[in-house]
Amino acid sequence: MATVTKKGINRTESEKLLNVSKAGHYQNRADKLFTKERESEEDSGLVYIPPVFAQLYLPQRAITSHTWIVENPNFCLTVSTSERRQIPYGCFPRLFLAYISTEIIRKGTIEIDLGNSQAELLNRLGFYNTGRHIELFNRSVADLFSSQFELQIKNPQATKQKKLQGDIYYFKLASRLLLWEHSLDGKKTEWTKKLYINKDFFNYVTRKRGIPINYHRLANLCKSALAMDLYVWLLYRLYILQRSRNQHCLLTFEELKQQFQPNSSQSSFHFKAKFLNCLSMVLPLLPDFQDCILLSDDKKHLMLIKPKKSVEAVLKKDNESTLL
Repeated sequence: MATVTKKGINRTESEKLLNVSKAGHYQNRADKLFTKERESEEDSGLVYIPPVFAQLYLPQRAITSHTWIVENPNFCLTVSTSERRQIPYGCFPRLFLAYISTEIIRKGTIEIDLGNSQAELLNRLGFYNTGRHIELFNRSVADLFSSQFELQIKNPQATKQKKLQGDIYYFKLASRLLLWEHSLDGKKTEWTKKLYINKDFFNYVTRKRGIPINYHRLANLCKSALAMDLYVWLLYRLYILQRSRNQHCLLTFEELKQQFQPNSSQSSFHFKAKFLNCLSMVLPLLPDFQDCILLSDDKKHLMLIKPKKSVEAVLKKDNESTLL
């Protein structure tokens, strides 16, 4: 068993298990991002992730199946799509989900503003207006909004002996997506900037709200979907831990594998190496909580310690000078 002390574990020992060879690079990249945030003259970059997407995630890589199922003790999420499309995966759907969820919470309307041009929307999302990113945008949007989502909220009174059905939501994210007006000859002529959110998804987001995060820091991790999920999950778990009676929680790497890559055939050993590399990427972006995210002294657990600072207050303060 791992032992927990008041001080947790020595930071030097913990860093030995992280990707030390790249730690300086990740810290320098974070420092540059912090400088850019301080110098920004734009509005708040605070965005919101719906609670279910802070706990259950879309695939990190492309999959051949047309059904994706992930679950935890609270939820079961099933994503399905037609044979003509792929299950949405990677960084783009994660960023776009954060964008549209935030617009729903801020504006309170099913009609989402996509900007005056495709270039403007890509800039909002942190992408360049290049052929590669435009192609990624078009494909990812089509996959995301053609997918059918089934969200089961499990009944907390259910047991293995006593099956109790919880609430189930069926929805697509958008009821109508019109990016381009077409002329009579079928060519794209005008950007229409219209996205109409499905009412069921709209009602879920407005009722459940979301976990506040810094969009720029999430987008900074876009080369690794696992790192993006880890960033969101750590903030969510620290936010929840701060409101519980527990002072800390311990998770084995097998439990973490089930959290982040439940459908992967990768060994726990290889997952641990990948996870620690992503943790090296994420920690510099959480300077106020680095002492709350440690490795146990038996090097077999991730240890989360109840933060002394208000997670919500820190997140809002971090976002005062940044923009989505």
